Amino acid sequence: MIQASYEVAFVLLPVLVWILVLLSLGKSQDVKTLAAWPFASLSLFSAMLRDGISAFHQDTTKDKEQRDLIVVFALIGVILSTVLLTLAVMKSTGQVTYLWSFFYETVWTFVAISALLLFVTKAILIQRKSYGRYV
Repeated sequence: MIQASYEVAFVLLPVLVWILVLLSLGKSQDVKTLAAWPFASLSLFSAMLRDGISAFHQDTTKDKEQRDLIVVFALIGVILSTVLLTLAVMKSTGQVTYLWSFFYETVWTFVAISALLLFVTKAILIQRKSYGRYV
């Protein structure tokens, strides 16, 4: 489980560095509306897709169903995160002046869900590859 935590943190590392730079410049108010949050969600869903395919690689019916489910969730997450990323970048460059009032709450929800799903997928992958546990 610790290894899965490290891997999730590694995926979030660019965003964490960006946050640290903003905080060191005294721009803590910008962290909340950072365009990197949707990017973090996109990265997490992409890693989930990659690891989900690796984790459920056996030719059993159960693995195929779980692999298909992970691919569907990951692709929906990637698509919606890309839309959120596009909107966040357009907002930050001034091309869009207004986004719905709970836009960033939506983004943070996507980040939380994608981090949780990646953590679970990573944990399953680690259990299968390192310990040979196929449940």
